[in-house]
Amino acid sequence: MTELIKKTGRVLAPLLVHLGVTFVVAFLGITFHMIWNLGTDEDTLLTSLSALCSIPLLGKMWKADRLQIPSAVKRQNRGWVFYLLVFAGGAAASLAGGYVMNRSGLTGMFSNQIQENLFAARLWLQIAGLGVAVPLAEELIFRGLFYERLREWLPQGLGILCASAVFALYHGNPVQMIYAFPMALLLHLCYEKSGSLAAPVLFHMGANLISVILESAG
Repeated sequence: MTELIKKTGRVLAPLLVHLGVTFVVAFLGITFHMIWNLGTDEDTLLTSLSALCSIPLLGKMWKADRLQIPSAVKRQNRGWVFYLLVFAGGAAASLAGGYVMNRSGLTGMFSNQIQENLFAARLWLQIAGLGVAVPLAEELIFRGLFYERLREWLPQGLGILCASAVFALYHGNPVQMIYAFPMALLLHLCYEKSGSLAAPVLFHMGANLISVILESAG
């Protein structure tokens, strides 16, 4: 039982780190809000700051893991064309996912207010935060740490399913959960086919950036 608790705590640690940082940033945000109204930038700014503040801590955890335990994913020799296609694939997957969600009527059945608030910020903040910082932080959490630690005691297929399910749940509302699960499977495919965290990061960036651009274009 003690060993199970230790393993579970180790697997959940990156999520708890990010949640802890998010709580601190949100608390500071509430404090600043009392003296400085950030308007429509507030939600995106706090989300971006949470990601930025988490990245050094998560990166340190990831580096320590790789020094102690070899990655469960074998690194492949991929050229720049592969990574360019991965980035474009992320954008294409986001477009396809958005189309399916809209056609299915799911976006009208559930509230998606959180995402709408994030897309209400100024464009440069969305690009820097949602398009760059958030994908890097989330890939460190879910592929670089959570999934790799799951693989220490789960087989590949089950590890991917568990990590994808938690990734979906982490997004907090039904619309984003339904969208995020298949996207997580594709992110894991990128990771498995490259053996490098750069691939899912680029895929994630492509997906988020195309969403930002389309929302900005109206």
